[in-house]
Amino acid sequence: MKNKKINVVLMLFILFPSLIIVASTADKKVSGDISEISLEDLLNTDITVAGKKAQKINEAPAIVSVITDEDIYHMGASSLYEILSTIPGINVTETYFGYSSINIRGSLQTHYNNKSLLLLNNHPIFDSILGSYYLEQIPLNMIKRIEIIRGPGSTLYGTNAFTGVIKIITKDGKDLNGGEVGLTAGSFKTINPSFVYGKAFKDFQLSIAGNYMDSKGWPYKVSMDEDHRSGQIDYEDDYYNGMISIGYKNLKANLSYFHVNKDKFGTVPTLVSTGYRKIDGFSGDLSYDFKPGKKTSFSIYAYYDSIKGYEETGWVPPQQSLKDMGIGEVEDMKSKNSKAGVEFQGTYKFSDKTHLVGGLLYESLHTNPMIQYIKGTDIPSPFGSSPFFDSHNSYAYSGYLQLDSVLGDIVGVVAGIRYTYDKDFGSKIVPRGGFVFYTSDKIHFKMLYGQAFRSPNFFEKYTEGANILYGNPDLKPEQINTLDFGMDYMINSQNNLRINYFFTTTDNLITRSGIVKAGERGNTKDTPQYQNSDGQRINGLEIEFKGALLKKFRYFANASYIEGVNKKNEFDIGFIPTFISNLGFSIKFYSKGTFSTNLQYTGKRSGKLFNRTDYTVDPFFLWNATISYDPAKSLSLRLIGKNLTNSNYFVPEYIRANIPEIPGGPGRAFYIQALYDF
Repeated sequence: MKNKKINVVLMLFILFPSLIIVASTADKKVSGDISEISLEDLLNTDITVAGKKAQKINEAPAIVSVITDEDIYHMGASSLYEILSTIPGINVTETYFGYSSINIRGSLQTHYNNKSLLLLNNHPIFDSILGSYYLEQIPLNMIKRIEIIRGPGSTLYGTNAFTGVIKIITKDGKDLNGGEVGLTAGSFKTINPSFVYGKAFKDFQLSIAGNYMDSKGWPYKVSMDEDHRSGQIDYEDDYYNGMISIGYKNLKANLSYFHVNKDKFGTVPTLVSTGYRKIDGFSGDLSYDFKPGKKTSFSIYAYYDSIKGYEETGWVPPQQSLKDMGIGEVEDMKSKNSKAGVEFQGTYKFSDKTHLVGGLLYESLHTNPMIQYIKGTDIPSPFGSSPFFDSHNSYAYSGYLQLDSVLGDIVGVVAGIRYTYDKDFGSKIVPRGGFVFYTSDKIHFKMLYGQAFRSPNFFEKYTEGANILYGNPDLKPEQINTLDFGMDYMINSQNNLRINYFFTTTDNLITRSGIVKAGERGNTKDTPQYQNSDGQRINGLEIEFKGALLKKFRYFANASYIEGVNKKNEFDIGFIPTFISNLGFSIKFYSKGTFSTNLQYTGKRSGKLFNRTDYTVDPFFLWNATISYDPAKSLSLRLIGKNLTNSNYFVPEYIRANIPEIPGGPGRAFYIQALYDF
């Protein structure tokens, strides 16, 4: 009976477009109409992430991909996790620790999102303890555009812009000019209401949005944990978020709040250390732009973040034997941290072809003690597993300059430099430079060089988890050097091809490869410690198509190939996917419906486990599809299917590498969605 129900739903995906064809015509909902916006406009969208000024993608001195709100609508995405996974060179995974980890171009993976920088408009988003950002923070219906740089971005953006920059531009009142309410429900007892509203009144604009996600969770089947046990948990990812943006003339304020209640496999991957991680986060920023002359413009920008965390950590050290022998107690952990910054930026326009941008930034970071307690009490863990009992503070200030110019309508030149002084490690200078060759109106070639750095975070420096992990206050910042060769080819006004080859070297990568011998710091066994390693060498090729074959048929297709070695021993980098490809298209049927589908293939990932045995994680294929039907101008009804082939896929456990793999995501799922404009 169950298989019959699944087959019926699959048949709906096949037959629904035919039903739409014979439906009566009506005015089309503008936000879902793939024929209303010029493909040429979409392919040549002005972006700001590469130079902090408006530029066409093919002219920008960076390797950039763009996702618009139209793209998000048609792919039926319910999270930034899904959206970012469609970008070439990006691999998104869920770690056992309960984080969605964004890996760009194969650089050393960690639990946390601290090797790329997330910008919410111009606001750098990351917590002070881990340097990580949270993909659940931003309401999807508030997103106007996502601009992604693959490659170093520290010259303009400082720490964490290491392997890339993800800039999310949100909608203002003028963009929205009205509102939308939505409701999504389906598999795993999921319920997801949402709303967005915006309006502009002369010099004043307001926009506000919110999402609420509640789900029972998908069955997370563990074939073997580190205690050699098997079992299953319901992997929940419940959250709610909200954002409000208010602007008056050149003054703008943004406020956002989010709460995440996410299950996790464990503090280490064992079934006795499962439990919830709860995160509450607040972000706010205020900006003022002014232009004293025709050639000069200035902006002042201030921001603040506060993150509060609670997690159930189970038995720590989380060994099944402790629970079996009745030793110890179930534990939980609490944390709180904050970040504040202020930036002054100026731009001078020498001519239409030459611009200079520069800025000064001050940023301070703070964390409260990060303490593990016997659950439900104020008694610290008797195992000495708390990361740190003291508050920590740090600060950094920096200045940057970047000059870009077009010489004789033939070549664009960019040169930039950033100086940073950090309280903990001292001074750091990172440069960038490059050329964009305008060989014709259709073809642009890019040759780019850039450096970036990532400062060690509080956890990496100060954690004191006996028998689990030790920090190292003497850590140096990580450094990356990247050389890019790119080609942007506008095949015609409707189709675009981008090809990029990159070569990257990293130094002082922060790894868990150090060892604190048993008894040296209260530990009873040899315990890993953070230390700087020699780094890696990585090279790769990225190909990206985007456009339309017919007026009502839009598509994207991309693929990336990556290979690399560890510099110390020339061994291949473990468990990075050598090959990833994505294909998606949207077909509009008359005026009432659209069929969209996305397909992703992730190749095999091979590496060595902690005991030095070789292991290969199998490749997998994912297929998602969305059918939209608009019975009225203001109403859209949608059927969304995820993982339609019901792939049972896994990802490597590359952090501790004591077990080979963990579940990668849920099986087949279906959702019904209704959106109403007002």
